[in-house]
Amino acid sequence: MAEHHLKTWPPQFQAVLDRAKTFEWRRNDRQYAVGDLLILEEFVPAEIERDGEVWVEKEPAHYTGRKTIVRVLHIMDEGFGLPDGFVIMSLDFLRQVPFYPVPASDYRIGGDARGLNAPDIPRLTQIT
Repeated sequence: MAEHHLKTWPPQFQAVLDRAKTFEWRRNDRQYAVGDLLILEEFVPAEIERDGEVWVEKEPAHYTGRKTIVRVLHIMDEGFGLPDGFVIMSLDFLRQVPFYPVPASDYRIGGDARGLNAPDIPRLTQIT
């Protein structure tokens, strides 16, 4: 069983938290396997496509600090029109990681926010 830290854009991240999205479609560049843990980390890109148009965000690309952990239950890696090298993984929601606010000055473009969960900063989201 491996752990994979994955950037996840805000709409898809929230859908996983709401348990409305129970799958993940990814390039299989990490050789995902059933039982692997996916640490989904909310990431706001510098540009995002909305309704066929490219919008530039007000802030540089950054991690928000919000994370959730899911387990891979099933993997589809061929057939049904799935492009070569891609997989669809069925997810089992495990838990939401406590979230601590990250000052904008601490954002690192292309870096990560994994080390920013400090116990002396009040939690903003509730663990379910």
